[in-house]
Amino acid sequence: MAIAHPWHWQIRALGQGPDYYFWATFRPDEADPLAALVAQHRPPDFLHHLAARPPHQTTRYAQYVDRRTHEKLQAQAKGEDIRVWLAATIEVCDHSLCVSNLLGGGDYGETPLLIKLAQTSELTWQHWRVSYGGDGYTGGDVAQGDDADSLLTYLDAANSADSKS
Repeated sequence: MAIAHPWHWQIRALGQGPDYYFWATFRPDEADPLAALVAQHRPPDFLHHLAARPPHQTTRYAQYVDRRTHEKLQAQAKGEDIRVWLAATIEVCDHSLCVSNLLGGGDYGETPLLIKLAQTSELTWQHWRVSYGGDGYTGGDVAQGDDADSLLTYLDAANSADSKS
């Protein structure tokens, strides 16, 4: 499946934001395979952010951030006064996944990860949605579904939208 657009293509097309979010949940017993697949197939520019603290009562947690954000977070940890405005994160929290682009920072290459997760037989998608919003901004959903096929259809729709232009 050739996807030419990022997962947040519809948010951009609608001029919404400023933050973009992809949320997905899987079966509760699939937390370990989800974490392993994300670690294995995350975009090469994403690094494991070891300082991230898991939410309360979470048993499985991992956060990956884009390289530039990782460097800024490391500098903050050393006491430097650095602001992080544009950032991309991939978080696994038990059997849930969140991909975020803060301030619509661009295409960080997460879409191939989502396709890989949708195509594997190791995961059962329960729900996914693409949302926008941010502090002080009204948010909303632009797409959602209950299985991997509906996600792949949404991602492929970007190519269909282009061919009609």
